[in-house]
Amino acid sequence: MIRADANREIGTGHVMRCLSIAAALKKLGHQVCFLTADQGAVPLLLAKGQAYRVLDSDYRDLEGELAILERLFSEQRPKGCFTGPGEYFRESEPCRESLFPQGDSGCGKNGSSLDFFLADSYFVTAEYFRKVREWMPVGCLDDKCLSGFPLDLWINYNIFAEASLYPDTGAELLLGTEYAPLREEFTGISYKIREKASRVLVTTGGSDRYGLAGRFVEKALADARTAALEYCIVSGVYNVHLEELRALERRHPNVEIRCNVPDMQRLMQDSDMAVTAGGSTMYELSAVGVPMACFSFVDNQERIVEGFTRRGLVCFGGNYLTQGEAMLEGAVEGIARLAADAGLRAEYSGKLRNLVDGQGAMRIARQIERQIARQIERQIAGQIAGQMERQIERQIAGQIER
Repeated sequence: MIRADANREIGTGHVMRCLSIAAALKKLGHQVCFLTADQGAVPLLLAKGQAYRVLDSDYRDLEGELAILERLFSEQRPKGCFTGPGEYFRESEPCRESLFPQGDSGCGKNGSSLDFFLADSYFVTAEYFRKVREWMPVGCLDDKCLSGFPLDLWINYNIFAEASLYPDTGAELLLGTEYAPLREEFTGISYKIREKASRVLVTTGGSDRYGLAGRFVEKALADARTAALEYCIVSGVYNVHLEELRALERRHPNVEIRCNVPDMQRLMQDSDMAVTAGGSTMYELSAVGVPMACFSFVDNQERIVEGFTRRGLVCFGGNYLTQGEAMLEGAVEGIARLAADAGLRAEYSGKLRNLVDGQGAMRIARQIERQIARQIERQIAGQIAGQMERQIERQIAGQIER
């Protein structure tokens, strides 16, 4: 079971990376059901044919959510009335305890109804995990370096992740870029550095709350060094600035807007450079080998951008929260440098491809599978111990009777 949300405020990254893990788990033979607070994530889940359940709750209301989960987990039955991927039902509807298609027994291959709980949320708490852990092993996808949670599995695939960030934990740690949960299509991609760069991919996340994509391109078009380049702006499903971007596209023949891109890896392959916000997209670009200028505009992106910059893997655009317009100018400067220097682009491309190999989702899935196996072993051991204890008690009782 995977718990993740998507909306205009938090973007789509949580659900997208969890979908990659879900796909890997399915390849290993496991069933996966998503739990999501509201309708925001539904289009993304439907597009992948992913079974899900809408909790109809505020994703910040953990107390209310735990009440729903407690009913859900305590009422699981071997068979249910869920009829197919993408279907969901609300608390008021019948058979609310069922999560999987009729005849299926649960998330895993072992036949138990629920085997593992993976959360990807900035709002989870220690008490939340403590309660869920009463029902099954739990894991967390973390990029804020949280600590003190009672977990079985910590996952932080970011470039800055290291064990010292998680002191005094008994959980298994999956840290670093080898665990970046990318979609399968980002494995083994070919990429060519052209002598003359012409095409720039611009991506600023699923919501782009500050309209940075359009503002960057306007500055780039006004700079003689970058005015003639082609700009492909990827607009996320929650982008409230889409109409502004469309207007920019109409005014400039070298600007193209792409929405709901089904083949992002192909778009990256066709790009000579990228301008991107910190986040999962940076790891996708790394797997392809696209030289990039990167920037941050929310707190959780800062360490990612800083980590890539310190290793000499990217051109640093800046931090919008602290620099404002200067960040946009820094991103233009980065693209100008990359466009003018094929050797620099080749250097960055090689380093990035060595950083991420696209196998992270499967590595995570296999570790989750091991967690499930350990839980089964503990359950079997407990059952055997219980049977032996009862047998001894019966023997002692028989001796006393005699």
